[in-house]
Amino acid sequence: MHERELQQIGLTEKEAKVYLAALTLGKATANDISKKADLKRPTTYFTIDLLMEKGLVSSVHEGKKQFFMAESPDQLVNVYNKREYELRREGEKLKQIIPDLKKLSPKDEGGPVVKYYTGKDGALSMVRSLAKQADDKGVWILYPYDKVEKIFTDEERNSIKFHNNRPNTEVRAIYSSTRKILEDTEHMKRLKLPVSEEMPILADIAVYGDVLRLVDLEGGVTGVSIENARIAETIRTLFKMAWKVKDNQ
Repeated sequence: MHERELQQIGLTEKEAKVYLAALTLGKATANDISKKADLKRPTTYFTIDLLMEKGLVSSVHEGKKQFFMAESPDQLVNVYNKREYELRREGEKLKQIIPDLKKLSPKDEGGPVVKYYTGKDGALSMVRSLAKQADDKGVWILYPYDKVEKIFTDEERNSIKFHNNRPNTEVRAIYSSTRKILEDTEHMKRLKLPVSEEMPILADIAVYGDVLRLVDLEGGVTGVSIENARIAETIRTLFKMAWKVKDNQ
């Protein structure tokens, strides 16, 4: 019981078993804890030492016998806080080496770099990752709002908004919808198109930086990203032409 939760805050599987066994037994010998946790005695002794280092188990001698006791579950907060601190520190280290890691990846100067993503989670991962590449050229999007709303939850849609990573990025979105009217914001201008059988919008298309993003929303979500400055600039020109027609109306 609760082994998984204890592992999620930073304990190993064996540490969770031994801690829960000690907590259940109260004052107990290593042999008793070993039987309760269903672990071998040498493993139990080793694990008890690890838990003592974490402040989750203490020991007491009575005569020639040594007993062990689990500390209050309140101490688990300290374990979680330490893990959280270590994760933040490792995250900072990761950010520092990312530029060097990018240099290790060979670039094909002869053509576009094409990547494929499958499933809803894959598409979300692609959008979140590529959103960071937006630059001062802005972001241009074309998408069917009704289909996007049906496939992705409110939380998922909010997680991929460009202002989450680049609050000052200007976004221009062309969308189709049978009912929804989206208001412009400080950094996002929108153009609504009617849903049309003659000119359907079935996919999500976006261009930012040197990347063209395509997400097929029919019959299962599939994503494709194409990194190529010339292709991206050409698609951006098409968006600008469409927006120019709208401005001249």
